[in-house]
Amino acid sequence: MSAFRTPRWPRATLSGLAAAALLTAALPTAPPARAADRPGAVPPVPVRYTRQQLNWQPCAAKPSLECARMTVPRDWHHPDTGADLTVAVSRHRADGSARWRGVLMMAAGGPGASGLIRPADFVARSPAVGAAYDVVSFDQRGVGGSSPVRCQTDAEFQDFYAHDFRDRSPAALRGVLDRSRRLVAGCLRHSGALLPCLTTEQAERCPPRPAYGSPARACRPR
Repeated sequence: MSAFRTPRWPRATLSGLAAAALLTAALPTAPPARAADRPGAVPPVPVRYTRQQLNWQPCAAKPSLECARMTVPRDWHHPDTGADLTVAVSRHRADGSARWRGVLMMAAGGPGASGLIRPADFVARSPAVGAAYDVVSFDQRGVGGSSPVRCQTDAEFQDFYAHDFRDRSPAALRGVLDRSRRLVAGCLRHSGALLPCLTTEQAERCPPRPAYGSPARACRPR
C-alpha cells in the first residue's frame, strides 16, 4: 500500500505535519557533495533517458487523455547508480481548432496528490487553452502510478486516519505522534532506500517533457 493517496487535508493536517517532521528527522544526513554534484561538474544524462519512446495509450481512468510510463534515474546526480524509477505521464493533445502554441506542463501538489488525470479537468474548464496547447502532467515519483513508496498495510493506514484530529487533548496529541512514528518506521522499513530520492529537487529535474513531441528542452540535471 502506498502511503501517498488522495489526501484528506482538513482532518489530516496535524498528523501530516507530525509525520513529515519525524520522517525528515529519521532520514540520514546527505553526504558531502561529490564532484558530480558541484556546479560545472554535472554528469551527462544517458541517452536511454533522453531518447526513450513512450507507448501512448488511452488512460484507464480518463480515456480522453493519453497515458504512458517513462523511465527516470533514481538519482539525477548519479544516473548510472541504482535501479531506475518509473513515472506515469499523461497528455491532452491540442484539438487543432487553434494555432498550436506549445506544451503546458502541470504538476500536482499535496504532497502526495496524483496529477495524472488533471489535464482533462483543466482543458474542460479552459477550452481555449486546450485548443492551442498540449497539456501534460504526471504522477511524481513515489505517488500514484509512478514508482510507489510502501509504508503500511491498508488496515494500518486506515487506522492512521480513524481518529478525531480536532481533539487537542494531550492524549490525542500523543496518539498522533505515536501513529506518525509508526508510519515513518514503516516507510523506512519498506522503502528506506527510495525515500532520499523523493525530493522536490529530484522531481523537478525532469518533468517528462522531451517525449511529448515538442521542442521543449530535453531532460538534464541542472
